Amino acid sequence: MITILKIFKYLVNFFSKYWFVEIFKIFSQRKRLYSFTLNVFGFQSFRTWIAYKIKEINQKKVIVDIPNDLKFLIDENGYIKFEKAIKDKKQFIDLRRECKHALDNHPNRNYVDDKDAGYIWVRLLSNELESYPAIRKFILSDLADLFFNLSIYNQCQKISFDEIEFNLHRVWTQKGYEKERNQELHTDIFHPSTKGWLFLDDINYNDGPLVFVPQSNRIDSWRLKFEYKSSLLSKKSSGSWRITKKDFNKKFNNEEYFVVKKNTMIVADTMGFHRRGDVDNNKPRDSIHFSVRKSPFIFY
Repeated sequence: MITILKIFKYLVNFFSKYWFVEIFKIFSQRKRLYSFTLNVFGFQSFRTWIAYKIKEINQKKVIVDIPNDLKFLIDENGYIKFEKAIKDKKQFIDLRRECKHALDNHPNRNYVDDKDAGYIWVRLLSNELESYPAIRKFILSDLADLFFNLSIYNQCQKISFDEIEFNLHRVWTQKGYEKERNQELHTDIFHPSTKGWLFLDDINYNDGPLVFVPQSNRIDSWRLKFEYKSSLLSKKSSGSWRITKKDFNKKFNNEEYFVVKKNTMIVADTMGFHRRGDVDNNKPRDSIHFSVRKSPFIFY
């Protein structure tokens, strides 16, 4: 009898500690919960819902210096497009030349050679920017400041400018593959997340354009059901859920293809569904890529 009581106390102690840790993870930055039990009870959907409610509350407190029409676009459609983003033609030419040179020659390029895709990331350190005056000018420009303010508004969190990651980015599909994983419609995470791209070249339909599903950043009963189903069925996913064609057709009408001219900037809430478009010619897509993602569970 004493042995049974000891075993019982041990089990109670073990599970109380275990569940305390697991429930704490609900309010973490993790993209998904890996506890099957918590997902069965709908806690992944609960995280999505509570993040949206926090945004609703905080949006009443956030004061940012951006036009109301831009606020409406990021709320309504989930993205904003700025054509001829850099007004000074020579400034863009100098910026493009510096970016291309860094992507081709920077000694600390982060080169990722996946099975189906290749990537080059270059993150310039602050002490390097003196050698890249056009890039430095862009990072300190009104455009970068606009992205910063849009990020604060979209995520409704206190964000410092230093938290924005500015990278030079080149991506291409490997030979022999018609598609790679990021060419599947997906969401980055369960809460608002802001990314921007300044495209350095003209982007046609066969150049892997950014594709975004308008209004897919909204939280409604469909999205909560989708989060619930994905948390149970997408066991190998990191939490960047892929959407099936069947689920897409049930909810959405179209994808927006950003077939754009160089010097176009896109800002998007990547909680919405997006992908890299199809590629016919294995042409690399070059851009300045900037992003910031702040946990919704950091309260004001």
